[in-house]
Amino acid sequence: ALTDIIRDDLVSKGVDCHRIDVIPNGVELPEKSADVSSNRDVLYVGNFSQGHVKAFDVLLDAWRRVHAQVSDVKLILVGGGDSRVWREYARNAGLSSSVVFRGAVPDPAEYYQRAAVFLLPSRREGISNALLEAQSWGVPAVVTDIPGNIVVIKSGSNGLVVPVDDSRALAEATVLLCKDAAQRVRMGRNARRRAESMFSMDQVVDRMLVCY
Repeated sequence: ALTDIIRDDLVSKGVDCHRIDVIPNGVELPEKSADVSSNRDVLYVGNFSQGHVKAFDVLLDAWRRVHAQVSDVKLILVGGGDSRVWREYARNAGLSSSVVFRGAVPDPAEYYQRAAVFLLPSRREGISNALLEAQSWGVPAVVTDIPGNIVVIKSGSNGLVVPVDDSRALAEATVLLCKDAAQRVRMGRNARRRAESMFSMDQVVDRMLVCY
């Protein structure tokens, strides 16, 4: 099981707890961290075809509020899938100048490296690989309070946690981090440390070997 919460759900459905090992997704750690003190981009990485699950409507509504307060910051959207609906959504909301759709890229490392904040407003996730990648680069995240996210993000330590479907709270947390470089640096360092100690590929491989 990816998380303790999934394990507990399996146990409640009759699976013997002794037959369950909790092993999260793992992430490769880059050699260096992003310079979140001077970076300005806010980053999202995910599949545009899963628009409802990924809550792009909430993301773009929140971004309208963010852009009104920090107009020099851009939202960079990276990922595969059909983004036409969301491009139109952004245009209709008057956000075309501050929202950049990059589409699918073979290696998103350069975008993590240039990011100041990572956003994940999903309604459902297992454990997001994109979130783990952002953490491995030392980028603080604003995420929704779903089980797969709160396993990774401890609010106030390595990021901020907001309620699902709350675009106002998502915007407020994003603005807070965009305006406070010292907080970004502190949370970014904690993000990298947590990725190293809990989600590095070496750690996950060791746990998988023990399981087998």
